Amino acid sequence: MKAFFFLPKSAMNEATQYYTDLIIKSFEGCQIVISQEPIVDADIDIIVTIRVGDQRQLKFKDKKKKYFYINWYQGIGPEEYELLYNYTLRAKLGKIYLTYYEKKSFKKTDLFLFVSEEMKVFYEKKYNLDLKDKALIIPCYNKLLDLKSFEVEKKYEKLSFVYAGALYGWQCIDESLQVFKNVYEFDQSATLTLLTGQKEEGEALIEKYNLKNVSIGFVKLEELQDELKKYKYGFLLRKDDPINNVATPTKMNSYLAAGIIPIYTDVVNSFEENIKLGNYSIKCNLEKNSIQEISNSIIEFNKKTIEIGKIREVYCSNFDNYYNDDKYINMIKDKLTQVKIKR
Repeated sequence: MKAFFFLPKSAMNEATQYYTDLIIKSFEGCQIVISQEPIVDADIDIIVTIRVGDQRQLKFKDKKKKYFYINWYQGIGPEEYELLYNYTLRAKLGKIYLTYYEKKSFKKTDLFLFVSEEMKVFYEKKYNLDLKDKALIIPCYNKLLDLKSFEVEKKYEKLSFVYAGALYGWQCIDESLQVFKNVYEFDQSATLTLLTGQKEEGEALIEKYNLKNVSIGFVKLEELQDELKKYKYGFLLRKDDPINNVATPTKMNSYLAAGIIPIYTDVVNSFEENIKLGNYSIKCNLEKNSIQEISNSIIEFNKKTIEIGKIREVYCSNFDNYYNDDKYINMIKDKLTQVKIKR
């Protein structure tokens, strides 16, 4: 069998590259064609795309042939667009447009790669489908656990925080900064580093909340993990809505891979079902907990002594069970074997 991966340059970044490499590894025994151009030769059997809109760009040399389509659904695009543009008229029109092509994609796709079980359930309800035998669940991640990150000198003795990524409101950067401000008022040794390319926006937020001990840094993507492992705590706050319920933010993977203790909300269903950190996380809910309550939980948590051997063991377990390449490669292999039998 021969598989065609349509991977245009505009679709590729560190996260999508890792994910597609994972899929490619599962195509053992198949001839693979990786292309930035949408031209599908007549001898192709399986077509893999990683964005909903990419399927409609394909051009076929054999238009009568029936292909087996695999598509990775990275998020619930129409709903994300509506949020991004603040539910304006433009947002609503955009959602209608994107839903139209999403629905066409669902009719064509034979194997759905979802990032969470919650995403599968969301789409089953949205389109009144039963996808049980047509879907695989693979969370978003792109880092393996760095065991050396637990051994950084005095890492868990410092009251150090990090926020990595873009400074968008929907990522709850404002709430993260307010929490930090409260912690700092209790203990002036607390530091926060914003690792972001949005320096001006970061400076404006620091001024808005009159923050002390907050710095803005930027490192190249390939250097990010080496930087992250210097910190004890990482912010990953989200609000309770369908977009966050179905997501699996790669930020969690980046934090855990660097031995960071995450401060996160309990609204990401996949994390609730699969990530088991025991005493090594600070979990909250923005709809139920006030900023002061979240701050107090951090202050209380920080009184604990972190045992390096135990936290390493807990994190290893999560990478063995959740962020595990072999697990997902074998899942896809098994499904492809079924495809071969049917064909």
